[in-house]
Amino acid sequence: MCKCDEEKKCPEFTDLNIGNALSGTELQVQLLLHTRENPNCSERLIEHNVTASEYLNTSKKIVFVIHGFRPTGSPPAWLGGIKELLLSSEDINLIIVDWNRGATTVNYITAVENCRKVAEILKNYVDQMLVDGASLDTMYMIGVSLGAHIAGFVGQKYKGKIGRITVYNYLLDITTWNKSIRRGFIKMKITDYAGNTVESEMNRPQLCRYDFVLLENTELTFKPIPCPERGTRR
Repeated sequence: MCKCDEEKKCPEFTDLNIGNALSGTELQVQLLLHTRENPNCSERLIEHNVTASEYLNTSKKIVFVIHGFRPTGSPPAWLGGIKELLLSSEDINLIIVDWNRGATTVNYITAVENCRKVAEILKNYVDQMLVDGASLDTMYMIGVSLGAHIAGFVGQKYKGKIGRITVYNYLLDITTWNKSIRRGFIKMKITDYAGNTVESEMNRPQLCRYDFVLLENTELTFKPIPCPERGTRR
């Protein structure tokens, strides 16, 4: 049951609209923590004082969910579902990374440019969690769309030591194939902290999901999941 009192409104994901997208938004990031103790009333983590949190338990797994480009400004429809699924599956710290102010714009390039800024902000939070006893091995980042870029940038800052990164709806064709003819192959190399490298090649350039775990001294497996054919359900 939520410990928030009746007079204190629970922090919510930023809800914007198409008007905000047309005028543009300045980047603001808030981290909303949900646990089994406060599943329906999030706690906003304090950027420069994460350890002041009432619910954060750094001895448990910490899962970050990072959304992507929001051209209409509305909260992602899937947020409630993934929150319920993750909290019912395991006793974790679930952190929704809300960068809707910064992702809401009709200018996709602006949102892209904000990704590295969000990653730097997340690193500040993670660094404080590490000081408070958290481990990179038990951190899990789930990135959707441009959130995938952000998760990757954070992983890069820790030299691949983040426990796990899962990426959804990430189009590798941005840099790996000829967009004018929409043909070709992807050749990807993933190297872990110990220097082990796995190489994967496939002829379909557009992927809907790939999932890999970064572990030291462990061979990495890259398993891309192609997008379904048109007319089929995902």
